[in-house]
Amino acid sequence: MVPPRGVGSPADHGLHGPGPGPAAHVLAIRSERESLFTQGLGSNLPLLGAVVLTVLLQMGTIYVPVLNGIFKTDPLSLGELALTCVLASAERSSRPRQVDARPAGL
Repeated sequence: MVPPRGVGSPADHGLHGPGPGPAAHVLAIRSERESLFTQGLGSNLPLLGAVVLTVLLQMGTIYVPVLNGIFKTDPLSLGELALTCVLASAERSSRPRQVDARPAGL
């Protein structure tokens, strides 16, 4: 039996950090001209299902006790989860935006 590492180990932050942000980001970048709110969440149900499933599976590996043993994770506190989400989104928003070299209208 492996001794517990303590709540909110770095491995748990690493598992959670990359997941929900990029998964949710794909919903926002589906169109170059229309926002997510204009398109609506239901406009691409398979993509929405994939995002929801990704987030649920990642949360399961952190918060379902049976999966904690398999994946060697410990639950994050609410504060640690919030901090991880904020830092992950801040990291993504600090990346320079790519400029499309195509002429408008193509």
